[in-house]
Amino acid sequence: MREPAGSSGNPPPHSPGPFRVTKGEPRFENRALRTYLFESGTHVLWAEEVAKEREIPVEVVPAPSGFSDLCALAIRAFADAAPALETLLEEEGISFRVLP
Repeated sequence: MREPAGSSGNPPPHSPGPFRVTKGEPRFENRALRTYLFESGTHVLWAEEVAKEREIPVEVVPAPSGFSDLCALAIRAFADAAPALETLLEEEGISFRVLP
């Protein structure tokens, strides 16, 4: 008799996000990241949506401590994608702040 999926005690396999370094994926090692803060969760999700439409890899993450007064969420992106992402956010009228 087969066990139902996930009942073996092992977590189900998942796809790592673009920022998680896994063995065999050296292209993500040693890449600088930037964190973007927004006024609201709506702005975070809007920014994520437009970035993904333009195939700019982003990941929604918790806002760093001390910065969650704006919004509890933030977006993380590769620093080399920052110019394209920032131009896109400005074109869309999404206000943001970049952490150094």
